[in-house]
Amino acid sequence: MAALWLDTSTIGDVAAGNQDLEGVVKSMGDPLLITPKVKEELLDGNFLAKEGKQLAPATASALAQMALTRLSVQVDTMGDAEVRRALFEKQFKFKPGVKAEPGRTVIRSIEESDAIILSQVAASGSARGIVQPARLLVTDQRLFNAPDAKLWNNPNEAARVVVIMPDENRIKDRRDARERVTNSLRDLLATVRRQNDQFSGEHKMQSDLITSNPSVTNIIGIAGFWTNHLFNKDVPSLTIWNPSFGSALRSERLLHEGKLPEAYAAALQARAELMRAIAIYLRWKDGIQGAGTRMQIAIGAVAVAAVLAVLGGWVVAAEQAPSELAGLTRAVNTVNNAALRVAVSDAPQAAEQLELLEEAQEEAQEQISLILRM
Repeated sequence: MAALWLDTSTIGDVAAGNQDLEGVVKSMGDPLLITPKVKEELLDGNFLAKEGKQLAPATASALAQMALTRLSVQVDTMGDAEVRRALFEKQFKFKPGVKAEPGRTVIRSIEESDAIILSQVAASGSARGIVQPARLLVTDQRLFNAPDAKLWNNPNEAARVVVIMPDENRIKDRRDARERVTNSLRDLLATVRRQNDQFSGEHKMQSDLITSNPSVTNIIGIAGFWTNHLFNKDVPSLTIWNPSFGSALRSERLLHEGKLPEAYAAALQARAELMRAIAIYLRWKDGIQGAGTRMQIAIGAVAVAAVLAVLGGWVVAAEQAPSELAGLTRAVNTVNNAALRVAVSDAPQAAEQLELLEEAQEEAQEQISLILRM
């Protein structure tokens, strides 16, 4: 990829939350650059007001800085100052064939700040030895269509720049893929909640039949319970269902906030914790010999094959290699296998599988973040 310069409008749209534009921009150039004039406009904090977004300048400036960091944008200081000035004077201030009135200068129809940015990009592109015109990515249709902006792409000039806009089809593909991922996440969360309600309700009913004071078991520390009571006939603490329930709530909150990678990681964590709790419960209720079949049914009921298929569509839309998806698939399968072995193995092996399940859960969270942040 060749160097790509970003206009204030582009950074502004990314800063305002256009995640799909952000993903497309990341794939369009290397390095991603802004001129000193763009930096100046971003720091004054008023750029978002032009788009009708009423934010305090300090807030807008902070959002812009976060967008620059996520995109790994560099401030471009290359290009001779005299070349910049000459380009600005020639292209902006004077119109060939138009005679100005005495004491007046005829200027172009674009804004002076845009002319400065174009001149800075052209001078830097020339200094970098770019044979083709340097590219300035804008989301401002007005600037893209301005005839005078096209003068900076003069074949007769050594320093040239062409104004381009992002491919709307690519942005739409990413947006549609993101929506499918979001919907699949909601479906997964609904299934986790149903299974949690089903098994925890059954667990409470069994516990109430056995003890006259079931709340006593709730004071047992959950980590200590899994370690010390996994392999005997003590009634499991009803708190074994809490981690899955809490992670599902956290995933729903993150999804509402638009934090898709974090929401998906929390959903997979909720699923893994549900599998662990079901294994503990079934091992107690049905014993090693009887737990296997119901554990397999439970795994199938909260299957993530459809989720992984949807994520495959996201990888395609994001134009990335599927290596992270393969890693996620392995991690999910490891969670499934570990949960099953917790339910049906003798004590030492089951304890090892609990640790393996934890490790697989962490790996799945890392892979999901890699995939969805593309």
